[in-house]
Order: sequence, then C-alpha cells, then structure tokens
Amino acid sequence: MTRDLKTAPHGLWTGLFDAKALFEKPATPMYPVRRKDRTIWLETRTEEGGRGVLMERDSSGAECCLTPEGFSVRSRVHEYGGCPYTLHDDTCYFVNDGDQRIYRQYLDVPPDPQPVTPRSKTDDALRYIDLCVVAGGAHLVCVMERERSSSDIENCLAVVRIEPGAIHDPRVLHRGHDFYANLVLDSAHRRIAWFQWDDPNMPWDRSEAMIASFSQTREGLRLGAPASVINASETSVCQLAFDDDGDLLLAIDGNSAPGMNQDFWNLYRWRGGEFIQLTFDDKEYGAPHWVFGDCRYVVLQDYLLAVRTGADGDELVTVDKHGGGVEVVRTDAVNIKQLSRAGGNEALMIAATRDRSPTLTMWRHERLTPIKSVRELLPGDGVSRPEAVEYPTGNAEVAHAYFYPPCNPHYTAPEGDAPPMLVMVHGGPTARSSNALDLTRQYWTGFGFAVLDVNYRGSTGYGRAYRQSLLGRWGQGDTEDIAKGIKYIADLGWINRDCVFIRGRSAGGYAVLSALTQYPEAFAAGACYYGIGDLLTLVRITHKFEGRYTDRLIGEDYRSERAKDATSRFYTRSPIHFVSAISCPVIVFQGREDKVVPPDISREIVRALKRHGRDYDYIEYPGEGHGFRTSDANIDALAWEAGFFRDILSANARAEAH
Repeated sequence: MTRDLKTAPHGLWTGLFDAKALFEKPATPMYPVRRKDRTIWLETRTEEGGRGVLMERDSSGAECCLTPEGFSVRSRVHEYGGCPYTLHDDTCYFVNDGDQRIYRQYLDVPPDPQPVTPRSKTDDALRYIDLCVVAGGAHLVCVMERERSSSDIENCLAVVRIEPGAIHDPRVLHRGHDFYANLVLDSAHRRIAWFQWDDPNMPWDRSEAMIASFSQTREGLRLGAPASVINASETSVCQLAFDDDGDLLLAIDGNSAPGMNQDFWNLYRWRGGEFIQLTFDDKEYGAPHWVFGDCRYVVLQDYLLAVRTGADGDELVTVDKHGGGVEVVRTDAVNIKQLSRAGGNEALMIAATRDRSPTLTMWRHERLTPIKSVRELLPGDGVSRPEAVEYPTGNAEVAHAYFYPPCNPHYTAPEGDAPPMLVMVHGGPTARSSNALDLTRQYWTGFGFAVLDVNYRGSTGYGRAYRQSLLGRWGQGDTEDIAKGIKYIADLGWINRDCVFIRGRSAGGYAVLSALTQYPEAFAAGACYYGIGDLLTLVRITHKFEGRYTDRLIGEDYRSERAKDATSRFYTRSPIHFVSAISCPVIVFQGREDKVVPPDISREIVRALKRHGRDYDYIEYPGEGHGFRTSDANIDALAWEAGFFRDILSANARAEAH
C-alpha cells in the first residue's frame, strides 16, 4: 500500500503527537525492587502535580497503588533527591515530600503510614535519604540533611530507632564532612560502607570510601571508628556494594586508582586492605553522583551484572566476581539504570532502546524481558534513529554528539529544502545525553527538525579526562563544542545553517545563554529553561550541594568583591553582561519555587533582554521547582516553545516567498 505524502517545508510539518500526549503518557517506573513474587517501584504522576507513589505488580500482572492519598514519596536531600524508600520484610519506609519525615507503611494491612521521625522545626528542617534498616529492624540508618538556615546546612550519617507507635529523634552517627552518600550494608548487617567528600570538590572530582562496624550499647546503635578504604587526590569513588563474601566492591577512577586503567571508572574488590581489579575497560562502570540510588551493578549468585557506558551508549555485561573477565550481554538496550537484585541470578532494572521508551525490565534466564508493557506514541517508521558523531573542537580535542534526522512518515519536504536544526544541551555539566528513545527529541523530528544532542567536553561516558576537561572552561569549552558541532553538521550539508535553534535546561540553559552571546550569528532563536545568566547571583543563592561547584568550573575561587570586577571570570563568564550581543529571539521558562536556580536569576536575564530591546517571551510557573513536575507546566512550556520556534520558521518562509 502506497502512502500519499504531504509536502511541506521542514520544521512546519504536523507532528506525530502533541505535548499533551507526551506529558500525559504513563509514568516511567523508577527504583524497582522485588518483594516475594511482586515488584514494587516508584513513579511520578505529572497529572497529580508531580506526586510520587509506590506501585506494586503481582505475578498475574495486576497493579495497585500502595501510596494513600495525602502522601507523596520524595526526598529533597541535595534538592535532587533520588531513591526515597526501602523495604524490610513486609514493611516499607519512605520519605514523604510534604514534611520530609520518614514514614512506616505495612504493605499487607490497610492502616495508613505512620511517622517514625519528628516534625521539623521552622529553624531546624530535617531531610533524609539512603535509608537502610539494620539490627533486625530495630534501627534505620540514613543520610540526614539538617538545615537551620540557607547558610547553615549540615549533612551527616544518622540513626533512627524504629518501633511501632513511637517517634524518635534521629541521632548523629558520623559527621565532620560536607557530604555523604551511597550507604550499603554487608549481608550480616554488621558493617556499613559509604563515600564522602568535601568542598570545593564534587563527588566525581575527589571522594573517599569509608567502612565501619556497628555495635550495640545501652544508648542504642553505635558506629565504630571508620576506616578509609581509598582517599587520594584526583581520585573518585562510587557504586559501593558488599558481595556475599563480605568484600567491598566499588568503582574507582583517577590518577591514584590502583591497577592499570585509571581514566575510566572500573570495578574493584577490596579485601583485607588490598585491591583486586575486576574490569580493565575504556568504558565507565560508574557515573557522577547527582542523585541517590542509581545502582549500576548488582551482585548475583554467580556473577556481577553491570552497566558500562561508552560512546555508543550503555551496554549490559556480566563480570566474573574474582576478576576472571567480562562478557557482553546481547541486547538492544542502550540506556540501563537502577539495577536491583531480585534473587539468585535475577535482577530488575529500567531499560530503553533506540526504538522503545524506558520500561521495567527483568534479567532472568540470561536474557532481558520487559515485564511492564509500554504504549508507544510512535509507529516504528516514525522514530528518528541517531547517528553518533565525533568532531574536532578547540585545543585539538574532539567532542561528541548524536544527530537525529527529521522523521515523519506522513510528510516530505520540497526538493532542495534543508531542515532546520535544534541543538539540545543536557542539564549537566557532568551529565550525558543518551541515544535511547527520548520522546522530546522525537517531538521535534516529527515536525521536520533535525536534532543535534551534544555531549560537550565535561560530559560523562568518555572517561575522567574528558569529564574533567571542562574545569576552568565552563561557559567557553561547552559553547565552543556547540558551535563546532553546528559547523560540522552544516558542512556535511545535512541542515540549513541559517535556521539553527537551541534549547537547554539548568546548566544547559546557561550553555544556551552563553552560546547566544558568544556565537550570535549561529542561531535563529533559543529556549532557556531555568538557566543561569549571572554567576555572581548563582553562587550567592544556590544550594549547598553545588555551592562551590562554580568555582572549579570557571577556575576562580569566589571572592565577593573580586567577583564584581569586569576582569573576574565570574563577570566574563556571565551571559547577562553581554545580552546586547544576542541577535535572535529568546524564550525563558522558570519555576517560581526553584532553589537550585532561583527565579531571580531568570528575572535578571529578562530585564536585560528588555533593556536592550531584544525579542523575548518569559513564562514563570507557580509551584514548580528545578525541573517541572506537573503535566500542566510541562505541556504548556513545550507547546509554547514549539510555537515560538515554528512562528519564526513561518515568518522566514513568508519572507522568502516574497
């Protein structure tokens, strides 16, 4: 059967789905765990204002919501949170978003969840994450964040006594470092391990692995003197776990990493004070710690099942527990995360392919099987498939990106009509754009846009040297990679170089503003979601986790008076001072409750655009924070952005016609 194709210029096609369909699709499962013959996971319901709920699926496929009305499962530690719950036998302990208290919920009986931690005081707010139940269910150990004021925030390890009908104050187990993460218990619950780090480092710059033993005293659970597993300059650790033999496993990279391969996070076993290297790959077994609970490997009965990341995306591998080699699992999954053991040689994870959205997946009988069906919005011939590109950039280095051509089975373009291109910039800096199916990218390719998703220098997945290469060059190296990527694709003849648009969120929004001021001739318009215009404002009011991050990224320690000087990097790397260079329309989106990039930062940019007579739109959403959570805000923003860009294309088409 021959399909009649409509003819229209690239970028002005009718899309394959609208923003409403995109943001009202079923929620993606997160942080799955196995309980008896059932699977539990967390999902965020945008149609309920971003409420987090725990879902359960039994062996017959029947699903039910475990979280009663009035509760939302979410932790706000570091603002980004992560996995906010844990199971112990038939009991779930979770963090409730509204009051950030830990609650106990019995899963097989109907009573509502009951708090196990006290209410926070106005001047002493408590938040919890990395929950671990110990001592036979009598205590819960966690990372605790205590905020007495915006400038007085302490992170520590804490223990809470848990007993039915009682509420106990948390007690500090260990303090003295700026941050703690990745709490793991050995199988006997006698020892605990974690990693910690201090400003001005981020955890992927330098972090220290620690191990300690528990003891019971008259006052309750105590922690013995912690021992350092590894602590060296230019070395980072992550992905801690105990194996069944009681040895500590972890991923290490850096100049002082033991073994042969130091540029990539490889897996090691720590036994009796000695390291045994398990993997020797030029691919990453670790990842930057932005959120809690994203396990990239699990200890199974006969081997480790692990994710490693390279230029072609994620791949699943099995690793011999004693360093006997690595075998690649044949699968089409290219984005895999949040692994958890499901018994024996079985595991759960969230996996996506180039053609299928992320879904709950089981590793069983040496193969991956989706256990929760996903209703895809796109037909197979409507999916734009990426091509990995590597191109030259500054300092004789290379940068990486994925290129997606326009794709819509109902349309063709007039002969000789080259497509506009949308450059997408991830919200890193140390993040990564995946080549798995992402419906936001497909939303644009369905209109007839090409998409270039840039993994600029500083991105994860290409080794420590690539990741650290942005230090001192933020606001320059990343924008240079964007500009070089546009030229590279345009020189290949794949796009209309006069119709290039750019969008980004958070640090990606900063890259948008920087690119528009440094390379104004390259762009037809830009969209900035809660981006950074003035670095000076950012360092004054951002949250603790990233409080010193800017210093290292731009290569200058913050000094309030010095930073105001026009020769300071805080000044020269702030796009707000160079708004007059912007020559194209800009649309800015902001959440009113954002604590990571507060609204004042976007409002400053908008005032500058207005002052210089630039064409702009500004939309601010009440109740939204850093990353919009409600379907209404997401639908409105994406639809507004698409209309903003397509109106420009339509105006250009009319001008050319005359």
